[in-house]
Amino acid sequence: MMANCRHTALSSFMFDAIKKLSALTADKVKAIAMEIAMLGANGIDVSRSGGYTLKTMPGEDFSGYRILADYYVSRKIALPEHLAKVGLPFDDAYALAQQMYDAKKPDEGQ
Repeated sequence: MMANCRHTALSSFMFDAIKKLSALTADKVKAIAMEIAMLGANGIDVSRSGGYTLKTMPGEDFSGYRILADYYVSRKIALPEHLAKVGLPFDDAYALAQQMYDAKKPDEGQ
């Protein structure tokens, strides 16, 4: 049950990331991916409820799972050929988030 809640929360974070990052240029998304990769070199604590910040996304405060979701989505959008190198087991959560995004897109007039 706990894993299912985590999967749902991760899909929700990814949905938000897809909405946000899809509106940006490929170069901006790549810069976000690279900044998160640099941050992740020191490790990302998934239990952390906030405190992660990015220069490429000023004003945002990320939890551990949220920053990993943004990292996965930014890689999927800007550097899909390198996504396997990330090593995050988020394919299912991403697929659900993409389905949610695709289903809502026409309603939002995009």
